[in-house]
Amino acid sequence: MFSGLVFCVDCGSKMNYGSTNNYKPQQAFFDCSLHWKDKEKCNTHYIRESVLERLVLHHIQRVTEYILHHRDYFVSAMGQQMWLESTEKIQISRKKLERNQKRIAELKRLFIKIYEDNAAGRLSDERFDMMSQSYEAE
Repeated sequence: MFSGLVFCVDCGSKMNYGSTNNYKPQQAFFDCSLHWKDKEKCNTHYIRESVLERLVLHHIQRVTEYILHHRDYFVSAMGQQMWLESTEKIQISRKKLERNQKRIAELKRLFIKIYEDNAAGRLSDERFDMMSQSYEAE
């Protein structure tokens, strides 16, 4: 459940999941990946999976209890966070829309140019077809 989410407190390396030879679930653990590569850079750090589960459950219970006791503050804070995130998404979407609109205008200009070049005989029909299909697809 925690694979890829557990990191060594000292060196910051990922902690790898492991188990003992008897494969008992209560013996499963996470240990520092750097320690196995270079024992001088990080001492062995490990935590049993069962201990980690209890710690995470306890933390979830404390956070939930805090939310229940401070519901109005939590709702307000989360609302503000969601508003900030949606504002950022709107700004990103607007910038993308502006870029796309500029590109569409440029493609229209290019299409008119190749049409004129084809009509004037400066661009073969095959080349015009190829370029117009490319612009149309974009």
